[in-house]
Amino acid sequence: MPAIGGVRYVEILNANAWAAQQFGESDLGDVGRSRRLVEIGAAIATNPGGTLAATLTKPSVLKRAYELFSRDQVTRESVMEPHIEQTCAVLREPGDYVVIEDTTSVHFVTHLSMRDMGWVDSGQQGL
Repeated sequence: MPAIGGVRYVEILNANAWAAQQFGESDLGDVGRSRRLVEIGAAIATNPGGTLAATLTKPSVLKRAYELFSRDQVTRESVMEPHIEQTCAVLREPGDYVVIEDTTSVHFVTHLSMRDMGWVDSGQQGL
């Protein structure tokens, strides 16, 4: 990891290399599932704000993604574990870090005009 002026920078990878690094070691019970997860991760990395249908424009690829995500072995934990391990490994290195994360949580419950909106991303109530 290069350091400039005492600050370490993480190398920016292309979407395929990033997805392989982050998800290639996922344990989904089958090497083919892990390979498919890497492909889907790379596609999502190129369009992170889009839906699966907007990102995976070939119907056969979208169908395979839904099939992958419906497997019992493909859980939030099994998908995220290698990514979390890699992030923690980087952060164990000495240095200062700027970690950018979106943990947006919106709460409309106390706004009278938006009472029925509920919570977004809190596990309590959706819109």
